Amino acid sequence: MSSTPLFGVLGEFDPCTELFTAYSERLEQYFIANSIGQCPADATQEVLAAAAKKKVAVFISVIGKKSYATLRDLCSPDSPKDKSFSELCEMLRTHYKPKRLVVAETYRFHRCIQEENENVSDYSARLRHYASTCDFGQFLNRSLRDQFICGIRNSATRKKLLNEDRTFQDVLKVAIADEVASKETLAFQNNTKPVNESVHTVGRNQIPDKFSNSRNTSNSNNLRPPLPTAQKFSYACYSCGGTEHSRAQCRFRNVVCSRCKRTGHIARVCKRGNMQNNFVEQKLSSDDVFLEEELFTVFDVNSLYKSEISVPLKIENQECSLQLDTGCALSLAPQTFYEQFCSHIPLKPTAVRLSTYTGEKIQPLGQINVNVTYAGTQHSLPLLVVPQGSGVLFGRNWLRCIKLDWNNLPGIELPSFTTTATCSKISENKNTLDSLLSKYDELFQIGCYTGDAVVLNESKGAKFHKARPVPYAIQTRVESALLKMEKDGVIERVSSAVSAAPIVTVGKKDGDEVRVCGDFSVTYNACAEVETYPMPKIEDMHSALRGCQVFSVLDLKQAYHQIPISTESQKYLTINTHLGLFAFKRLPNGIHSGPAIFQRIMDGLLADIPKAVSRLDDILIAGTDYEDHLNTLSQVLERLLKFGFKLNKSKCKFLQSSVVYLGHLIDSAGLHPTEDKLAAVRDAPLQRILRLLSLS
Repeated sequence: MSSTPLFGVLGEFDPCTELFTAYSERLEQYFIANSIGQCPADATQEVLAAAAKKKVAVFISVIGKKSYATLRDLCSPDSPKDKSFSELCEMLRTHYKPKRLVVAETYRFHRCIQEENENVSDYSARLRHYASTCDFGQFLNRSLRDQFICGIRNSATRKKLLNEDRTFQDVLKVAIADEVASKETLAFQNNTKPVNESVHTVGRNQIPDKFSNSRNTSNSNNLRPPLPTAQKFSYACYSCGGTEHSRAQCRFRNVVCSRCKRTGHIARVCKRGNMQNNFVEQKLSSDDVFLEEELFTVFDVNSLYKSEISVPLKIENQECSLQLDTGCALSLAPQTFYEQFCSHIPLKPTAVRLSTYTGEKIQPLGQINVNVTYAGTQHSLPLLVVPQGSGVLFGRNWLRCIKLDWNNLPGIELPSFTTTATCSKISENKNTLDSLLSKYDELFQIGCYTGDAVVLNESKGAKFHKARPVPYAIQTRVESALLKMEKDGVIERVSSAVSAAPIVTVGKKDGDEVRVCGDFSVTYNACAEVETYPMPKIEDMHSALRGCQVFSVLDLKQAYHQIPISTESQKYLTINTHLGLFAFKRLPNGIHSGPAIFQRIMDGLLADIPKAVSRLDDILIAGTDYEDHLNTLSQVLERLLKFGFKLNKSKCKFLQSSVVYLGHLIDSAGLHPTEDKLAAVRDAPLQRILRLLSLS
């Protein structure tokens, strides 16, 4: 007689990996699937008893040795075979059921957040599992919804979920839809491989550089090539920039652009975005550190520059040529380099994770300390080892330790200079400087930028705020400041306004005057979209001035007030004072988009003038000698005069061998901290340092 094959694999019960409640549920289904202990409704008592004994026998046979030993102890002095199946299950369920404290389980539930690389569905399932032991009762769905929103990683999705009161099921649907859309968008953008497949690149948008020819290059130029099997069109799709389909077939033709808020295209091909150079989401900084662990962004050099900048040096006494990458925070070496030259050094584990510009993660194999020799000086420096790559990258962490000879680096050309500049040269050229400044005498008065008036982003929903009282002690000075601003054309009186901001006053250094600003945090800043533009770093600015020995610093007079605002945008910048309503005709201090707007104008103004850089209203000019410096200074003054800018002569510094700029001392030897900053650390009270050390 042939035996009927059994369905399913039940396995032994393991209390370390499974609750007995779940195991008993699987056991019941196993009995049903294999007709164990199943009897018809009209079965006799003998048949029912035999079926019950068979269930007990199968149960004892499958639970395993350890569980059976426990069961015997629980049944003692009786034998497990003398008990019914339900009695045996109840014994083990009572024995293995953990005694859970509702407070502890609720605490664990509220600490449940979405983990990295965990999708929304898995996160919701884990959240439900934790909630099952919290005794939420009728508040279960509300608790699930609230914790789900608090714990989801995507901040944009969280913001959307907080905009409307939804049930847990609706919240889950919205989050899953957002996750799918994000994955589809990322897959679309990264559908093809980058031009240069190396460990430090997966594709990089061109980064605008104040000191390169790529200043006005935007992301829309980096269009992906067509797929090999797709039909190639002779024009790029207006909606996404692709060339493998027409706009009628593009799935992005009905999306809303995140930059201009218009329908029909995505941000990467937005023309308005190109004009504003909003090319990044402030992710360009390669020192961005996330909460969990250090996450450095690695950029691609080969795709941006036609020729590499090589640094010849020795690593472990081996001649090497490293590729200089100032966009890379850490120095990297591929595994092949490690195995060939540094295999005698054991790899140490590292918590650092690398991220490409497109967000893809690279897990280093480890870190080693190598002996690096450059220009006769030896250093012991850290080097990350990564799985792949075409060469060793010289990152910024090495750049801080090794002083490179920029004049002799292959792939870079710097102007030659001598070190004969002394302070006596300043007096020798004083007549030339005085003649130059007298030529541009009209620069040292209040002016107005003659370029296009600034058009601000629309402000919707801003409220009208009443004027704040002005202290009697400064009322006269505030009135004088307002009347002077009105006389200079910075503000004008208006009879009515839809929205208005109160004013705040700030005392100037001389103590006699006050600066009047609008508190736009309650009006324009709260309702309008902020404009973004990258601010230059002092290190990058100084690198463009290497080899220079003569410096000048120009300070724009009331810089923001020299930028005109379009008539349509002036209604967003009304202030309410004790003298009435005034609307700003010039760019005011205090609006969140002000720095980005002003920096964009200054970068465009000085783009083609070498050895001239600016950070907002502070312009730094340098030269390899006095003649070169005066030539550059003349170009800058001519440009400022042409566009209507005016300078604050009392704050300008001319023909200096060293200047303080953005809190740093700059001279021919490099970039240094200022003495007052060093003194603050050097002269700090000892007990304060000890307190800080005790907290570490």
